[in-house]
Amino acid sequence: MHRFLEKRYAIRFCVKLGKEDKTTYRKIKEAYDAAAMDRSNVFAWHKLFREDRETVKDNDRTSCDLQHQPKHVASENFSEQRS
Repeated sequence: MHRFLEKRYAIRFCVKLGKEDKTTYRKIKEAYDAAAMDRSNVFAWHKLFREDRETVKDNDRTSCDLQHQPKHVASENFSEQRS
């Protein structure tokens, strides 16, 4: 996670300046080259900051994240938690 914090701050800064998502992605790619976030992540964070998100940290993950995993992985995790 820490390797993306700096980039998230940069994305938030671009949003505050009124930059579009495509422009923000180009700037991130230019500044960080091979270490840049991929396009979909830049666009996702850009959208979150545009919608007034302030924090650059990930949300805490809970057991309800199991619903977003493939069924076989979720059931394995559930079985492990019950043991």
